[in-house]
Amino acid sequence: MFKNKLNFKKWKKNINKRKIKLIKIKKISEIYRSDSDFNISTIDCDFVIKNKKIKRIVQLEGDSVVIVPILKLRNNKKLMTILVKQFRLAVGRETLEFPSGGVNNNNYKKQALKEIFEETGIEIKKNNLIKLNNKPIFMLPSNNFARVNFYYFIKKIDSNWIKRNNNKKTGIKKEGELIKTRIVTFDSLQFSQSASVIISLKLLNNKKILK
Repeated sequence: MFKNKLNFKKWKKNINKRKIKLIKIKKISEIYRSDSDFNISTIDCDFVIKNKKIKRIVQLEGDSVVIVPILKLRNNKKLMTILVKQFRLAVGRETLEFPSGGVNNNNYKKQALKEIFEETGIEIKKNNLIKLNNKPIFMLPSNNFARVNFYYFIKKIDSNWIKRNNNKKTGIKKEGELIKTRIVTFDSLQFSQSASVIISLKLLNNKKILK
C-alpha cells in the first residue's frame, strides 16, 4: 500500500492497541523521497467508535527528534543555546528552531547525534545526550500522526567558541538544507512561534534544568 510501510505500521499498531475498529482505509496520496528523511501519506478512513461510524482524513508522518543544546559560558550565569535558521515554505519565511530531523530507522538517539552535527557542527558523545520526554509527543493530533522525541545536552563554551560557531553556514546542501546557526540566550526564546521551541522550554522547565 505504501512505499514507506513503517509509518503506516506504527499508526496501525497504535490504533489496534486502543481497539478501534477500522472499516475502510484508502490511500489518497503519498510523497516518498528516498534521498531524504521526508515522507508523508494521506489516508481516508472509516471507523467505528462508541457504536458510531465516523469518517476522517489522517496524515502519516515519520517520527522525528528535536535536540536542545544548552551552552554554559564560562564566568557567566546566563545559559545560551544554538538555533538553526532556515527557510520554511509552509510559513513562507525563515524560522529559528532547535536542530531537528526525521527518524526512519527507529534509532532515535543515533539520528539525534547525526542531526546536531549536520545542523550545527557540534559533535557530542552518545552518553551526553539526554532524553526530555518519556513518551513521544504528538504535534498535530487532530489529523496527523507526527510524533517527536526531545533531547538535550550541556556543553561548556567560551567567547572564542561563540565567535567561531555563531552565524555559521551548515546543513546538507544536496537535500536543500541552507542553514545558518544563531547563538542566543534562553530568555530570548519566550516569544517563539515554533511549537518545538515552546515544548522544549516547557520540558526543560519541568525538569528544572534551566534554573
